[in-house]
Amino acid sequence: MRLTEVTDDLRERVRRLAPHPEQQRFSGRAADTLALAGNARRRAVVALDDEGEPVAFMILDTGPSMVAVHQPGTVGVRGFYVGADHQGRGIGTAVLRALPAYVREHYPDADRIALTVNVVNEPAQRAYFRAGFVDTGERYSAVPNAPQLVLEYRL
Repeated sequence: MRLTEVTDDLRERVRRLAPHPEQQRFSGRAADTLALAGNARRRAVVALDDEGEPVAFMILDTGPSMVAVHQPGTVGVRGFYVGADHQGRGIGTAVLRALPAYVREHYPDADRIALTVNVVNEPAQRAYFRAGFVDTGERYSAVPNAPQLVLEYRL
């Protein structure tokens, strides 16, 4: 498993990567969210398997648009998902466990990775907790899909 920024060479393959349709309300699809990464504060990141195929996607965001988690030294995660064809094999947890090393390399001043996850999205919560994220006890409710847990991973 290797995390890398989405390059022009990967862009079309990443656009085709999507979670199961019922999960899209939580994360979206790269075809829709990839455009969010296009400025200095947002980076589109893809996880590649051993054959170099995209298996998971996320956007790392250090900007104020990450309202629930934004603060100095925090790298926010948004729109994370594992492609539908790759789920059920521990890839999500593996990607999340690889994320701290990626953040340390690309965001050397960061001291925290943070995100929100829907309170009803229990499979995602389990993956985050297995990877070492902890519930801050804070809740974020300014989204249409229900309240969100605020999770963090201290670097």
